[in-house]
Amino acid sequence: MGANIGTTATAFIAVFNMDIAAKKAALSHFFSTLAACFYSQLYCLFLFITLAPLKWNRPSPWPISILYLTLLLV
Repeated sequence: MGANIGTTATAFIAVFNMDIAAKKAALSHFFSTLAACFYSQLYCLFLFITLAPLKWNRPSPWPISILYLTLLLV
C-alpha cells in the first residue's frame, strides 16, 4: 500500500504541466490507492473472522468455508 501512495503522490506532483493523458494516469493511480485501502480493510475483516474463533477456543465452520471461497476466487 505504501508503493501505491508513493506512486500516486509522485503522479500528482508531476501532472501540473502535463496534458490530459497524464492527468488521467494520475487519477487512475488515485483509484488504485483507494482500492488498496479498501482491500486491506477487507483483509483485516477476513483475518478477524477466521482467527477470532481460534482465540475463543470455539470451533467454527466459518474459517474453512471462507478459506475455500478465497482460494476459489484467486
